[in-house]
Amino acid sequence: VFPQAQSITTVRVPEDLPLGALVSMVPAYDPDSKKLRYTIENDDYKGMFIIDSDTAVIRLASALDYERRSVYNVTVWATDDGSPPMKAHCHVIIQVVDVNENIHAPVFGQDVVETTVSEATPPHTLVVSVPALDADQNVLDATVTYRLL
Repeated sequence: VFPQAQSITTVRVPEDLPLGALVSMVPAYDPDSKKLRYTIENDDYKGMFIIDSDTAVIRLASALDYERRSVYNVTVWATDDGSPPMKAHCHVIIQVVDVNENIHAPVFGQDVVETTVSEATPPHTLVVSVPALDADQNVLDATVTYRLL
C-alpha cells in the first residue's frame, strides 16, 4: 500500500538532469509481505524513466527536453509476493523545469549599419533600426536585449 500522502507525488527536475540521476523514490508498505516488486506503467514515454524493482527508486533513462514535453505522469505499481499477488499504484507527476540553454547567439541582418542624423531631428525620433534574431525555440531563451556602449 502506498501511503495516502503518496497516491500522487509531484517532483520537479531540471531538463539538464544527467542520465541515471535520481528522480524520485516511492516506496510502498505491505503488512502481509516484506517483498514488493515495483514497475512503471506508461507506454507513451517508455524508456524515459526506469525504476529499481526492489527499492522503488526512479531514475532518468533518457534525456529530458522541456520544449518537447514539460510534464510526465508516471504510474508506479507495487506488487507483493502473495498468492494471488496483490497490487497497488501511485502516480508520480514529473515536472520538467526549463533550463536556459541559450544555444544560439543573436544574429544581426547586417554587420555594419550606417545612417546620418540631421541636427534638426527632434528628440526620440527613430533614426535607424537594427533588428537581431535568436533561433532558440523557447521564447524566454530567444529574447534579445540591446545596449548602447
